[in-house]
Amino acid sequence: MKPKIILCLTLVLSGVLFGCSTATHRSAPPIQQEQNANNAISTLHVGMTIGEADQELGHYGLIRVFTVSSAVRHCYHYFGLPDVNEIMLQFDEHEKLVSWEVMKDGLKHNDT
Repeated sequence: MKPKIILCLTLVLSGVLFGCSTATHRSAPPIQQEQNANNAISTLHVGMTIGEADQELGHYGLIRVFTVSSAVRHCYHYFGLPDVNEIMLQFDEHEKLVSWEVMKDGLKHNDT
């Protein structure tokens, strides 16, 4: 009878340890995604060109989806990170970055 109890306890404890070992692994990706979004946004600076913006934001998985242009301003929209709905970059007539907006969870964050 004692070997059965020992076997049952062994199986229960090994199951608990296995379950605990994966808990930290599951929480890691959201932190990584948030860091990627912050890193991508932090690379933006006034005066950069559209080519530089494409290259920098592309490192973090953001993709330029569409463009709205006028004679004076060109707006480029980027998507691609789970925690960032959209990043909209505004360039002047010389294709230099003048401002950007970040949409997170339906809220706008303006930067210049």
